[in-house]
Amino acid sequence: MTTYTVNSGQTKTGLALNYSDILNINSGGIVNGTVVSSGGTSYISKGGITNNTEVSSNGVEAISGGIANGTVVNSGGSEYITSGGIASSTVINNGGSEYIYSGGIAKGTVVNSGGSENIHLGGIASGIIVNSGGHLWIELDSYISKSSSNAESVIKGVTLHSGARLLMQLNAGANLDIDSKDIYTAITLNGGTDNILSGGIVRRSIVNSGGGEHIHLGGMASSTIVNNGASESVYLGGIASRTVVNSGGALYIHSGGVANGSTVNSGGKLWLELSSELSKTGSDGEYIINGVTLHSGAELAIQLDAGAKLDINTGDIYSAITNNGGTENILSSGIVHGAIINNGGIEAIYSGGISSNTKVNNGTETILSGGIAKGTVIHSGATEYLSSGGVAINTVINSGGSLALDLRADITKTGSNAEYNVNDVTLHSGAKLLLELDLSCKGRC
Repeated sequence: MTTYTVNSGQTKTGLALNYSDILNINSGGIVNGTVVSSGGTSYISKGGITNNTEVSSNGVEAISGGIANGTVVNSGGSEYITSGGIASSTVINNGGSEYIYSGGIAKGTVVNSGGSENIHLGGIASGIIVNSGGHLWIELDSYISKSSSNAESVIKGVTLHSGARLLMQLNAGANLDIDSKDIYTAITLNGGTDNILSGGIVRRSIVNSGGGEHIHLGGMASSTIVNNGASESVYLGGIASRTVVNSGGALYIHSGGVANGSTVNSGGKLWLELSSELSKTGSDGEYIINGVTLHSGAELAIQLDAGAKLDINTGDIYSAITNNGGTENILSSGIVHGAIINNGGIEAIYSGGISSNTKVNNGTETILSGGIAKGTVIHSGATEYLSSGGVAINTVINSGGSLALDLRADITKTGSNAEYNVNDVTLHSGAKLLLELDLSCKGRC
């Protein structure tokens, strides 16, 4: 290993660095035509200048306050530009890389096919060109500046020619809008957000904690991975294909959104907004809902809009259903926990079905013969219909809510005017007790 030092007033030409050789160019020193390869390293400190360096084969040029002009980085070579460093007119060829860190500046770099330009937070790129087959990686924490045409895009001062590959890391606060004709591959969201708009396409995103991918009308995302604390949302007319949701991640599919071939693993969450019937196939360990495969241990949350219908059958166990005007039918051996009924929604519990901890704000719960409801709370404007043979355990009817009982059933009543208990249902002051001859069709027919 040889160490070369070039100080103020000194000039060196034609040095060859390899096998852990080190070149230190200090303030006022000038070096021309150096070849750096095979583990050699050239350090350009503040005030130092190097011209026409060639870097390859595990060689490194590190610019920290100095200036490097006309460097060529070939296969296996790397150029690092840190605070105060300036690289001008660098050429990155196949297998070479340039890294710009906070406070570093790259001007006029040309990235050819197989080369890589990497711009970290606070790094500055000016007049950079990435040719077809070249790679640009950008780390962002704010809104991205972008303009484009069919043949080229300009992003953060970097011109990408047709066929160039763009990779991004979006940190907290970063926001990327992906528009018509934009095709992005390998976006990493570390707390940032990407919005895939009409005509935009994103492939192989990785969404980490705090990150969110939003697919809007006409947008498409494929092979996204959603990790703990992150989410992907598919809106009306948006398409997600082959999304994988891992433990702690969530996939939100709004009415009219499409998720094909997607998978939610154990500990992950699928949220569905329905305006029509649910499509469901599979067994206890793995089942498919509206094109999404849920593995054992995955959580399913559903919002039923007006006109939506959900039949909950044998072996189905659903948590967190929000019913905004739709109908949920809990059939034999179906179980629902923690449903919320709004906007005239209906929950009907058939023989063998079980509902627990339902909250009915403005809608109805009907308990048919053989059905069981536990811990239901009926608020003002809502009604619970308890048919003959139906069972309500620890139900509460608040002021303004109603309990309708079938006259064919035996009725037991205890309590005072302010609060009384009828067939194990507690009615608070202001609640209504209704008696009907036949409730088998009430609230659901």
